[in-house]
Amino acid sequence: MKKLLVLLLALLIAALLAACGNGDNTTPTTTDSTAPTAGSSTPEASGTEAPVSTTPTTTEPPVTTEPLLPGTDILNGDFENMAINPSWQGANACAFEEHVALDFHVALVVQMIACDNGIYEQLILTTDPDSDSNQTNWELNADYRWVVEIDGEEIEIERFSILNDQVSGYVRMDLGADWTYSDEVDEDGYHSYDIWLKIYDDTQNKLAFWAYLTDPNWNGSYDFAKPEPIVMIDDENRDPSHIALPADSMTPLAGPAGMSNETYNYLFDGNVRSKLCTNNTTDPIDMMFDDTVHIVSYSIVNANDNETYPERTLLEWKLYGSMDGAQWTEIDSQSLTEADSTNYLEHNFVLDEEAEYKYFRFEPIVTAMYQLSEIVFYTTAEYME
Repeated sequence: MKKLLVLLLALLIAALLAACGNGDNTTPTTTDSTAPTAGSSTPEASGTEAPVSTTPTTTEPPVTTEPLLPGTDILNGDFENMAINPSWQGANACAFEEHVALDFHVALVVQMIACDNGIYEQLILTTDPDSDSNQTNWELNADYRWVVEIDGEEIEIERFSILNDQVSGYVRMDLGADWTYSDEVDEDGYHSYDIWLKIYDDTQNKLAFWAYLTDPNWNGSYDFAKPEPIVMIDDENRDPSHIALPADSMTPLAGPAGMSNETYNYLFDGNVRSKLCTNNTTDPIDMMFDDTVHIVSYSIVNANDNETYPERTLLEWKLYGSMDGAQWTEIDSQSLTEADSTNYLEHNFVLDEEAEYKYFRFEPIVTAMYQLSEIVFYTTAEYME
């Protein structure tokens, strides 16, 4: 039954996008005249009478035409108000994501689409309407308050990250640093989440818009398996006596800007899920420790998709040290013929001569895009405070 409803839902989206002029060509089109109107029951086949039966049947409940809440249903309501794509993630209208823009907190993500009543533009304000692309240029309408309800727990959303395209976009809603995935899972490791989105108009003190993202009559529950933690894969050849200096003891000073949310600052945050990815082939990366440190080795760490893009794996670079950040001494150089591009893999390099400096400069020697997730410096126990 759920598969049938999902198919019918896809037909609805095709009709909606055609009606609203949305240029998204990823939604299949159809001429099936049996597609239901959003919020109505699936029509029965015409020209036949259902046989009378005294045997009880067990079926899923029919789609209701009664609104579940006051305000406007922007998912399964009328076409002109349908502002959320119900089949963005296959059979799901939402997804969980952990993104660098929200410090890798778990976020609930929906794809909002253009509709006749301009609901997206009402909620998400574009600050530069003359720009062709406003992916990071947006403001949230302060008159509205967003609340997500997951398995009966309400979470008021305080931080957003939005990929904005003026009349549509992907909306990431930060669930907060303390929110965690449920440990109540089935034998395959999945939990079936029940999720609502409620948007309140604080100027009128009322619920303005809502979406039952896991309505059992439409998409059904969002089944999600808790992901395994992502950590650095240690270089098996690294000397076990070497001790990593804490990431928070380093301060990034200068480097290439990189792509959006992929700048040199992320090389020193202690999190391999963030990274530097850049086309800048000239600027070195400068960093500073709080005090002079004694270095015996250092590592560079692959990013999240080096396996997919092995050409971004660094092969050649130089490392410098300085006491004042002005006069630099070369302390190591590498020119590799090949390197393992396994995601999150550490590559450790032992210095020919141990070094004591406060400032360090890492200088990639490249001609095209490259990426790293971390730069790690190692000392030994005798030099630890």
